[in-house]
Amino acid sequence: MFRKLCLALAVIVVLGAGTALASEPYVYAVTDMTWAEFYAGELGTSPANLAVSYDAVSTATARFVDRFSGGFLAKTSGDGSVFSGVKAVQVRISSDVYSAMADTSRYTLSRASFDEYKDLNADGTFGKMVSTSTDASAKISGLKVALAGGLSNGHGNYRLNISGLNWASLDVSVGTSYDKFLGATLETDDGKVYGMKPLHNLWVRGDFAQQVGFSIQDFAERNGTHLSYAHTADLPGNTIKKITYMLKNQPDVVISCDVYVKNWSLGNIKVSGDVKSGSSVKVTLVSSDIPADASYSLGAVEKITGHHESETLTSGTDYTYSGGVLTFTKLEAGSYTATFTDSSYVDIVVDITASDYYATTNMSWAEFYAAETGKTAKALETAGLDAISTPTTSKFQRFPLLWGSSFS
Repeated sequence: MFRKLCLALAVIVVLGAGTALASEPYVYAVTDMTWAEFYAGELGTSPANLAVSYDAVSTATARFVDRFSGGFLAKTSGDGSVFSGVKAVQVRISSDVYSAMADTSRYTLSRASFDEYKDLNADGTFGKMVSTSTDASAKISGLKVALAGGLSNGHGNYRLNISGLNWASLDVSVGTSYDKFLGATLETDDGKVYGMKPLHNLWVRGDFAQQVGFSIQDFAERNGTHLSYAHTADLPGNTIKKITYMLKNQPDVVISCDVYVKNWSLGNIKVSGDVKSGSSVKVTLVSSDIPADASYSLGAVEKITGHHESETLTSGTDYTYSGGVLTFTKLEAGSYTATFTDSSYVDIVVDITASDYYATTNMSWAEFYAAETGKTAKALETAGLDAISTPTTSKFQRFPLLWGSSFS
């Protein structure tokens, strides 16, 4: 009798849930998505068409798994890691579609509706991200967005540098282990959209990515990871007009720009030897594999003043350039960049690091303590601060940093 009563109650509960579902036009849920599933709606195509170009990405190191585990499907794989998609994406499902689904196990239902979601279509695909918020995006223009290439670039054949943006002023966050960071897209002048993936396209420092890398052919970054490139191979010849960072339940960050993607080559320019601070400092730059039809010229020299912030130096006043030698009028210790431009090929950015001179030398007691006491070494010697002696050699070996001689 008790078993029959429990079964009856279970039937009532299930029927009750179905009745409540039928009375609502939509069901809200979260589900994990592959890159193809997530970006299909943004690109206006089907996941099947993206199965190859937007498959899982791998890295040669496992150290990024914990950092991104809140927002992306990340796991270790041997000594490396695999990122297969986006975690806990919010979706909206019409009641008719949900009722007709044979298997709903991938979805975790929500008691509350969402202001931001992807619609589940009847064919099982997901639409473009929708936001009902009046403040759906923070649109930003007037920033410096520069595209660079060169073999020293560790982010792919091309690297977009975004500078001058104060992320903190936007009052948005990627959250703990990036659980509020969904992804990013590039949009070109012909309306085509490209989805970006972490560690193959999105390089995160601090709270947000301020560098976007992409490739058109095989490229191995410094950790040995071969970056995916099939989804961005046709970018050359197009103009990037918009960069969008997609955030969960926050305004998306939309950056307007006008960056033409020039041809890429194996051409590279790098510094020869160490660079020391000082006056009239000459820095020798060595070129290699520059295309025969290229005519690179020095476009700008900048001093790095902060994270993605720089100061442009003045040609003729702060520096001169001739015959592969960059001469600084006065070079302070720090980081600099020299950008070489060509009409057909992507810019090559040369990183220059200048350091102060450091050396070691032996000093007498008077020389060592002169600065500490504010007196000259000669004055201290006159006052009796000269060499000391001991009647034994036993302690000499205990003070190897002291300058002296043993004697018997």
